[in-house]
Amino acid sequence: MPTFKNVVVEIETEVDFEVFCGECGAGLCNESTTEQRRISGYQSVTVNACPKCMARKDEEIAELSRKIEQLEDELSSLK
Repeated sequence: MPTFKNVVVEIETEVDFEVFCGECGAGLCNESTTEQRRISGYQSVTVNACPKCMARKDEEIAELSRKIEQLEDELSSLK
């Protein structure tokens, strides 16, 4: 029987997937976009920073800023 060898078959399909924060586990599907890269032609996913984790980090930064202000006040009072 005749045989074709090394035949390239291209299939186009749609793949659904979920995206979660590796830190807190929050769903990030609404924070994610997909695209096909112009130069490489590969599919890519862009994920924005997790809003929950960013809010927690903002709180930490605010707390550290308050501590810095307290220490600066203490230094000023010692002069």
